[in-house]
Amino acid sequence: MTGPDGRYRLPSPRTSELPMAFTGWEFTRGALIAWLGFNLLAPLVIAGSGIVAGLLIPHNSGIGYAGATLVIAPMVLVPWSLGAVLILGAPLALVLGRALRGTTRRRTHRAAFAGLGAFVGAATTIVYTWYRSIPPAGVTITYHVSPPTPLDLILANWWMILLMAGTTATTVALGWRLTATWALRADMRGAAETATV
Repeated sequence: MTGPDGRYRLPSPRTSELPMAFTGWEFTRGALIAWLGFNLLAPLVIAGSGIVAGLLIPHNSGIGYAGATLVIAPMVLVPWSLGAVLILGAPLALVLGRALRGTTRRRTHRAAFAGLGAFVGAATTIVYTWYRSIPPAGVTITYHVSPPTPLDLILANWWMILLMAGTTATTVALGWRLTATWALRADMRGAAETATV
């Protein structure tokens, strides 16, 4: 379908029965916005938490590591978050988006996608915490007490799990919001152009 300006446009997937359906490109764009937003915001959140801890906890060196965190954190966050998007986030977002296609309330969509983001962020951080606790091949760790259980690791890192869940919830909801806003505006522009022809 071409508009009055001669540019090709895909027909909108949104109908009266499915007012919040999205194309594959719109879905991909939302996932990319969420992923990029997370990778921009998460290092700032981690560095900020170090600064706050440095101010509140005596003899904490979090303030001194804030700058290094901004450089080092993306080296860990980018590959882990990409894996999280491809393995868990995008497939679950696709299922959730299809389930909500008939729901017009944007607040419901934002809350659902924020919840999905929180789940993916927490789950990924828990898996990362567990993975980091595995000693490298050939290294033996001697414990004077029993080795930490997965629950011990979660409890010891609860603050990071909450930070990453909150950051992911925020960026996934933002990805949905921007994508929905742009898609619905494009529909209004397309309807206005069709009406003037």
